[in-house]
Amino acid sequence: MDSSLEVVDAGFELGSIVTHCRPRLCRGWPRPRPSERGGGIGDNHQSRTPEAHHAHRFGELAYLQARERETGLSIEPTSHDFGPLDIGLESPIADQASFTVTNNGPDKSGTLAVEFQGNDPTNFGKDDGCVGKQLDAGETCPILVGFAPLDLAGDKAADLVVSSDIPADRTATASLSGVATVP
Repeated sequence: MDSSLEVVDAGFELGSIVTHCRPRLCRGWPRPRPSERGGGIGDNHQSRTPEAHHAHRFGELAYLQARERETGLSIEPTSHDFGPLDIGLESPIADQASFTVTNNGPDKSGTLAVEFQGNDPTNFGKDDGCVGKQLDAGETCPILVGFAPLDLAGDKAADLVVSSDIPADRTATASLSGVATVP
């Protein structure tokens, strides 16, 4: 997995060290309070959560609060419910859902592919500006999705999946739902 850390609250300037104990004094040393240790450093100086990271330098401990920087593709919103619609009809333009795909990575994305997956993929349609595109870092592209129930009445669900031919871009997924009704 390609990930990087970003310091969000170190309490000191980059490159400086905050000492909580020295090696010969570490027995019985007062453990830092959760607010001082980033909420995740516990016994034996091991990280307990991905949000916490600790570093050793010259026999001293420094505690940094950090979080994983978002990389790869993302989609907003992450879900949409179209509600009820008669079988054989299509969502009016005003009721279609607009999704935005963003490249959060530091590099240009691979070539994008967009598809529906799940139980009822044929009950949803799209008009998108993402298929075949490569997004620069921070660039976005739109996808417009509609609901068009084709068959049996009842709940319909699918996932809108955006992927790339570069695995490090990760996959972005939005959940879709609607109810097919009898006219």
